[in-house]
Amino acid sequence: MKITFVNFSLFATVLIAFLWLSCVNKTEAAGMSIEVSENLTKNEDTLTPAEYLQKAQKLRESGDYENAKPYYEKAAEKGLAQAHYALAYYYVSPTEEQIYHLSEAAVTGHEKALSSLVDYYFYRGNSWTNSYTRRIYNVYLKAKEANPSIGDYQILKMAAEVPELNGDDFIQKHDLTNAEGYNNAYFIWEMAEEASKGKIFDNCSPLLVLQLIIKGSFVPAEAEGAIYDYYHYWKQDTLVPFDLCNYITSGMGINYCSSKAAKEERKLYNEEIANLKKEVNIEDDHLIDLAFKHTVSFISFKAWNEECHDGSGYQAWANNSIQEQKINYLKFVKDIRQGNYVDSVTGTLKENDSLLNANYQIILNALREKPLDGMKFYFTHENYRDVQRDWIPYRDINAKFFHALLPMYSEEYWLNFLTKKRLEDFQRIEEMIEIYED
Repeated sequence: MKITFVNFSLFATVLIAFLWLSCVNKTEAAGMSIEVSENLTKNEDTLTPAEYLQKAQKLRESGDYENAKPYYEKAAEKGLAQAHYALAYYYVSPTEEQIYHLSEAAVTGHEKALSSLVDYYFYRGNSWTNSYTRRIYNVYLKAKEANPSIGDYQILKMAAEVPELNGDDFIQKHDLTNAEGYNNAYFIWEMAEEASKGKIFDNCSPLLVLQLIIKGSFVPAEAEGAIYDYYHYWKQDTLVPFDLCNYITSGMGINYCSSKAAKEERKLYNEEIANLKKEVNIEDDHLIDLAFKHTVSFISFKAWNEECHDGSGYQAWANNSIQEQKINYLKFVKDIRQGNYVDSVTGTLKENDSLLNANYQIILNALREKPLDGMKFYFTHENYRDVQRDWIPYRDINAKFFHALLPMYSEEYWLNFLTKKRLEDFQRIEEMIEIYED
């Protein structure tokens, strides 16, 4: 196609117009913030704090948080409590700035600001370095004076009586940054446990335990109970062992304590196995180790990948399930060794194995079509398949182990016994699938 002078001129005209419009739009967009600043300067002496707040709220409600902020700041400069609270509530800012705005609002009697200040920076402090307790308590006193209807913050008052612990000096003195679990959410409370037992630290006292409890709190309900109790032990000058798990109320705390208990239980369980090995007389001593190794592995793998524990305490439920199954297995082994087993198997191995394979395929297809989706789990056909694969060596080694313990029952008998037990697992999975179909 031949390009004429007319065509070229038309194209150039359109291009120039497009570029001009783009520049205009960009200039207008960039000018919005300038306009806000200019308006603020121009209206500095004419708008009331309430009018600044009204403009800020209007902009924020339209989604323009950035341009709303200068109006909130202007209203806050003029002493409007709602503006201070809005700056703390709607905007991310450094801790000191957050505390400043919440405090400025709270001292006027603003209940929500005071509640937020106490909740975020006292009950949920959990910091070695930050020490806000007395500062917050002083804000509370002013807030209470301005607004007598504000309730009594009894725990805050107790904590404000306690001399502040210098966290930086304490960490450096005891080299805590290199301690195991330093970044654990409950680490400071773990140190309170150690202090209460007279361990690790020099001059352990009821005061040190209470100071550490105050420093390490980050769940309000947990902090209230612990501070209340150990404040009174401090007043009585009595060093009482602190067990943080006695004060746990949160899902996170339940999971933490469950994992902690499971660690102790594993130690005791291994001691039980060692004692059993001394008592059991079978030719292949290695068989006991293999049986327990595969059993603990299968039980744990099944709990985390097939049992579908859910909710905020899902880790606790899984750990409890693992521990319960391990205890039941150990008890069953002892019963077999002592000859206390009663035959309870129905059907032949061929029949039950055929039923197992058929049910396995049904469940596998159902999960392939629709995995089970909970708050804390996602149970797929791959999870199910992997657990079943882990079950096979568990089944085979235990059939040999049980036969060695009680030779009157053959390996084939025990294979059938364990197949029947696995069918019970399948039944529970089928029930879960039915529940999640709705």
